[in-house]
Amino acid sequence: MFCMVLVATAAFVSCSDDDEASSGSLVGRSFSYKYVGVDGDGNPEEDTTTLTFKSETQCEVNTRGYCYIWSDGYKREHWNDTYTCRYSVSGKKITLHNYPLYAWDGDAVFAYHGSYLVNEGGDVYK
Repeated sequence: MFCMVLVATAAFVSCSDDDEASSGSLVGRSFSYKYVGVDGDGNPEEDTTTLTFKSETQCEVNTRGYCYIWSDGYKREHWNDTYTCRYSVSGKKITLHNYPLYAWDGDAVFAYHGSYLVNEGGDVYK
């Protein structure tokens, strides 16, 4: 009976997704969020944002996708842009400083859950 309790406890502890983040544990990892939807005119649109932690303080944000724009008829516009960024970690909070995808300067904050991140808007990056 004791062995079963010990095995169950060890399995529970090893599966925890709520470990605290550390800069060292993030290096080399990437997390992505994909949006697929329809714009106000009924045209499909798609955007994937990927966060990659390059070093203990530097990160990269890639956004790629497509949407339709009106230019004497609807035309599909593609993008694939990559930006560098700086980040810091405090407990389970990861802050991307001067987040490059914001129109104005500002930090993006993510909650770390081991295998995924959640931004302040509730989007899950896996």
